[in-house]
Amino acid sequence: STRAHREHPGLHGREVASWVRRARGTHARRPADTSALSDILAAGHARSRRQPQEDARSAPSAAEVNDKTQEAVVVRAAAAAAHKPEDVSALLASAKRALEELVAYYGGDEAVLAKAARAASPGALERLGDRLARRALQGEDAPVTIACVGSSVTAGHDGFAETAWPAVLERRLRRVLPSVRVRNQAVGGRTPYPASFCLEPICGTSADIVAREWEYWSLEDGLDAYAADVGGGISSTLAARHFVESVRHLAKNDDLDAASFFVQFDASGESRKTKDLTRFVKLPPPVAQGAGPHDDHPAPPHGAAAQGRRRRRGPPPPNTNNPTMRGADTAGSDAAVVVFSAFGEAFEHLRAAAPARRTARDGKKPCSGSNVGDCPLTPFPDGYHAAPEYAGPEGVVTPAPHKLYINWHPGTLGHEVVGNQVAYYVLNRLVDGLEKLEKGSIPSVYYAPPLEQTSSPARSHLLGPATRCAVSTLPVAAPPGVGDLVDNATDLTRWADEPTPHSAKRALACRSSPCAQQQQQQQQQQAATARCYDHARKCSYLDSKRGFRGTRRSGPLRLRIPFRNDDRCVAYLGEPGHEWSKPLAMANWHHELDVSVDGAPCAACVVTQGRGSYVQSLRIDVARHRAALSSSTAPVGCAPATVELAVRPVRGLAHFENATKTPVCAVAKNGRCEPADTWRRYEIKCPRADGQAVPAGRCAAVAGARAGAHRRHPDDVSLYVESVIYF
Repeated sequence: STRAHREHPGLHGREVASWVRRARGTHARRPADTSALSDILAAGHARSRRQPQEDARSAPSAAEVNDKTQEAVVVRAAAAAAHKPEDVSALLASAKRALEELVAYYGGDEAVLAKAARAASPGALERLGDRLARRALQGEDAPVTIACVGSSVTAGHDGFAETAWPAVLERRLRRVLPSVRVRNQAVGGRTPYPASFCLEPICGTSADIVAREWEYWSLEDGLDAYAADVGGGISSTLAARHFVESVRHLAKNDDLDAASFFVQFDASGESRKTKDLTRFVKLPPPVAQGAGPHDDHPAPPHGAAAQGRRRRRGPPPPNTNNPTMRGADTAGSDAAVVVFSAFGEAFEHLRAAAPARRTARDGKKPCSGSNVGDCPLTPFPDGYHAAPEYAGPEGVVTPAPHKLYINWHPGTLGHEVVGNQVAYYVLNRLVDGLEKLEKGSIPSVYYAPPLEQTSSPARSHLLGPATRCAVSTLPVAAPPGVGDLVDNATDLTRWADEPTPHSAKRALACRSSPCAQQQQQQQQQQAATARCYDHARKCSYLDSKRGFRGTRRSGPLRLRIPFRNDDRCVAYLGEPGHEWSKPLAMANWHHELDVSVDGAPCAACVVTQGRGSYVQSLRIDVARHRAALSSSTAPVGCAPATVELAVRPVRGLAHFENATKTPVCAVAKNGRCEPADTWRRYEIKCPRADGQAVPAGRCAAVAGARAGAHRRHPDDVSLYVESVIYF
């Protein structure tokens, strides 16, 4: 085992060593297994001779995939044999009991849980259970891990982080899997892109499932800022395909892919986005009624006839205009993908049974319609409960635990529904995997093929598995962070990893708590209770927007970007989001940033900004920069690059507007004078922003002392670097 681990690291040497240790206690199986292991090692020698310089991320040949499959069969067969039958049976009984308790919690109404899963690929039906069963039996050594990404909806804003649906999911699963980990990696206001480029540091490489929310964003939101490296044909299916492939590539040390869960809330019923995702997965919606609580999906079709049916039910032919993702319009049958619609089809029978005229969420005016967030069901918003099992931290009075929705954010009861629906599906797949182990069948083995590569020089690698990312915003699960790329070779940087102004204000407020004084303020009990609740919920959030911050007094920020020789040599540097608008003191990357690459002013840098967004990014084409400075006509290879950033604030907004003839304020479609162009959504004082009509030629940035609190001092202008994406 030592020789196999040392000489053949590409053959999962650690798993081979583990197999040998287990095989010593399984003498009856030893001759056949040892022979198979010899074949695997021989195949490894052949592969080493064929491709001694092969990069670890290059696409494997069919023979190599077959070799890996044979190896995994032996390793996993030995692992399955190592589990005691009584352990499998006990865990299976526990999982079935948890499912029965969950269905009973909703009065035996299984449809509320089962119909939430609107579509599931064969990969989810066939292999997710195998992975979960194996993890569950390994316990603390390799616990089942679920990472949840998304926006403030998943982060639990306007409620508590511990009552958000990922926390509900974890509490429900812990009844069966005490070591399960559900990571809430969501960040309020974060868009799907560039976050989807950074799943490895955000989610880590040990996740079995990555659940994606982003309820109020399109699937491709933010991707247009990277159009130069994505190519034409940006679409929701392209973004969905990229997310699924990125999740599959997280499982670097496992023979089974991680699964992708698309979690939609759909308070008004099944949305267009959910329907698009259902077509993307290419399976009809599952049927809730079955042979038992764990039989919520029909068996996936097999054979030529089944393939023909899938083709007829599938979406239109793939968009081949985009070379980055061929076949991007379908998830395919290989990836494990599940689409959830929490309040869509799962709530239709409850909507039908509820009175047509009800009382609105505010409890004052009458309402009607299908939106169960604005017009709650009666008498119980989720059909069965007036309050959730867990309403929040002990000693903190939650104003409205009974609400399915608070505003656009779900309430505590709404989060409970979603968490339980996802738990129901996970427990069913766990039961499937454990039943296969109990029967002695070897779980299926699968290796995810990498994204399709071509030799075209115009081929983009941004959506491929070679893209790496460093990110500062919390929470993260794995390195690198932006600080890992800071180059302090000659001098310590005066830039610092700091929270954005809003996150810093929240952190400062959380240093002391009004809850401790609550009992001493009996005469103002109601106000004290409200302050305690508001403090407790804000301080429970896990997300903190951060970045390396500097001003003109900080000098340059020097980053060392570790390109590889087979990279395209392009990097994107991005800033964090803030709240609804961009603080006045934040630097404008278009006009207030100096950039140098390898000690020379950048010859191939451009600032990008998505449609309607205030978040700005810097695209650095290092290959083109080096070619522009080189006197040789030979192609310039890719190598690590040093990038320096320096803040150069404009003298003043009114002065900038007059000197450059670039508008800071302009008349918008609504007739108001608002920040415009590259300054859009800044907190800038523009005249006549009170809704009155703007006289011609009178829309301009306010100058000097007239700006008052909106005056912008150059020394206060800050630049935050939140992420570095390079490929």
